[in-house]
Amino acid sequence: MSKTRFLRCSAIGALSLATAVAAFAGTFEENWDTPGQGGDGISSFTSGALFPDNDEAVVDGSRCQYSDPDNPVNPDRGALCRPWNGSDWHVHLPITGFGPKAFSGDGALHLGTHPGPDATWDSYTTAQLSVAVSPPIGISRTPRKESPKLSFWHIVALADDRTFTAVPVGSTADRAVVQAALADPQTGDVVGEWQTIEAFKNPYTSPNLTRISNCFFDPLDDGSTEDQVTGDTGDAFPEPRPVGPSSTCVPQLTWSSMGDWTSVNRRDTGKAKSKLGSLGSLGTGVWVQSKFDLGAYSGQTIRIRFLFSGMEVNGPDGGGWSDLLGNQLGNATRGWIIDDFRVTGTAER
Repeated sequence: MSKTRFLRCSAIGALSLATAVAAFAGTFEENWDTPGQGGDGISSFTSGALFPDNDEAVVDGSRCQYSDPDNPVNPDRGALCRPWNGSDWHVHLPITGFGPKAFSGDGALHLGTHPGPDATWDSYTTAQLSVAVSPPIGISRTPRKESPKLSFWHIVALADDRTFTAVPVGSTADRAVVQAALADPQTGDVVGEWQTIEAFKNPYTSPNLTRISNCFFDPLDDGSTEDQVTGDTGDAFPEPRPVGPSSTCVPQLTWSSMGDWTSVNRRDTGKAKSKLGSLGSLGTGVWVQSKFDLGAYSGQTIRIRFLFSGMEVNGPDGGGWSDLLGNQLGNATRGWIIDDFRVTGTAER
């Protein structure tokens, strides 16, 4: 498999959880647009791999299901079961040679690569466990009826039951979730465990695939490790399975299909609950909006992150789906693109 790294549109700054950026009074917004489209041209998010050092000892505990090296049924998997030490997160801008795509304005946050000969189609790297993290956001103490909310528009196109016949209907191999953690209001440092937050509009829909020998990954900072498993599967597959809590592995539901990457039919909303999506300002595609209630964080400072976890294919060196199958999988492996990130009910700092 080729190890050639793909050209990104515009890289986001390296991941730094200590970066402290004040939120706007009342509402925090990030749309990743250039100044010509009303943005500031600066991404307030940071991004990177959760394991920049993916040595076997460092990543121990981060895996789940068949990929547990302590698994008595398949103990040899551990030696090769490591996430890629890179990240595909970048700001997607309409630079010449790249297919433009945004819900509004001219920029969006993209988990993906642009490997085509003319760089007009998208893919992403396998074996990836990476995040894009917001700056610290202070949440006001508000009445319940005015509970603070998080919302954004996105398209999710990850390898799942649409991609391979071996994936059971309703299941997914690659996973996407949103998480929040408490942060120090002065330094911005994360001081609590990252926890997956549940959307009340267009929530998670797909559980992780379990019956496959490829590696799956899960972060260590959510209070869960690969050893929190049970050997009682109740079926013909006597592999241990996680019992949780877990960010992306069974029984946690995740996103794999929201909206559509190239359609212009607003009814093509993938696995979203919304029957109609919206068309964006640039490029083709049907966008859907997800919303979250942040009332549990009233009066506190938090950081929010987009967490992506991909199945390892042919080792941990970061080969892309495009390396494996070119453009054959079409819209099923385009990645995750996000725009118009908005938190209401923020505190003035």
